Amino acid sequence: MALMHHGDRPMPRNARPGGFAQASDADRRSDGADGAARPTLSRMQAVEVARAVYDARRQRDRLFGEGLFADPAWDILLDTFVRTSAGRVQSVSAACIGAAAPATTALRHIALLEQAGLLERTRDPGDGRRVFLGLSEHGSRQMIRWLSMLGSDVLA
Repeated sequence: MALMHHGDRPMPRNARPGGFAQASDADRRSDGADGAARPTLSRMQAVEVARAVYDARRQRDRLFGEGLFADPAWDILLDTFVRTSAGRVQSVSAACIGAAAPATTALRHIALLEQAGLLERTRDPGDGRRVFLGLSEHGSRQMIRWLSMLGSDVLA
């Protein structure tokens, strides 16, 4: 699987990175571009769409060359959504790798995503030097909304 990085491990039971919020009734539908309500994909369907988008981005980079199309913030959100939805932890270092960008660039985008309220950091309870990333409840809702809009068009 393209999103798995060295050092993947299941999420510790006592660690609770964001991204596991249950969708409320209001979140179970998304507004389409035409303003009409669209059904929200299940989390598993949204994960499949996110994986496909992430993998397509990596394939595009291989075809056209790395660095031509760069969007580290989006790659971080996709990667974090998929990992945490699968019950895996997303360390800051793994997020930097998943962003396919230099570490300093990825760290800057992580900070921007935190400021936007989309990501949250959580210290590793077993190793205080390590920090995990997770989607905030808002970030998780927004990802599911966007992936639902994309997925309903792609899966139709």
